[in-house]
Amino acid sequence: MGSLRCAVATNMVGGFSPTVDDAVRLARANDVLVALPNVFKPFLGAMRAANPSLKVFAYLNGCFVDSSAASTFNSSWYLYDGLGRKVQSVQFGNVMMDTGNPSWVANRIVAASDCVLRSGYDGVMLDMMGPAPLEPGYLQSLPVDPRTGQVLTVDSLIVSNALLCSKVGESCHFPV
Repeated sequence: MGSLRCAVATNMVGGFSPTVDDAVRLARANDVLVALPNVFKPFLGAMRAANPSLKVFAYLNGCFVDSSAASTFNSSWYLYDGLGRKVQSVQFGNVMMDTGNPSWVANRIVAASDCVLRSGYDGVMLDMMGPAPLEPGYLQSLPVDPRTGQVLTVDSLIVSNALLCSKVGESCHFPV
């Protein structure tokens, strides 16, 4: 069996606006594509005709929200540093969420279902589910684990993230 040919057509920043020819070309060149929900929606029929085995996944950040949404959610859903400030990424200023909080998990389940419903895609790709957020220089400050009161460890983050992914996949009945 050959290896999968995969491409990320866009990310949470967006800005990728393909034509039908671009979309078909990407479908022929790849087996898996990840894109924001609205990017390929108008072209899915042509893309699947060009590559019937193509799987398209909607991009959804599982761990962060855009800084513009930083006050949208319940305060208990965010991660805070030792000084009580919301934890943000250095590069984008995105705010880190508590992936172990059941309410945040429920939010991601609804968001994932909505992404697939709106897009017609095959599933969701949850981003930021690995250890990257806790690598040096990624965050402006270190998050405190609300369950332990100590700095969040990579192991704790990975366990919370894995459970989030599992619950989204189980609840939504599509690949995550």
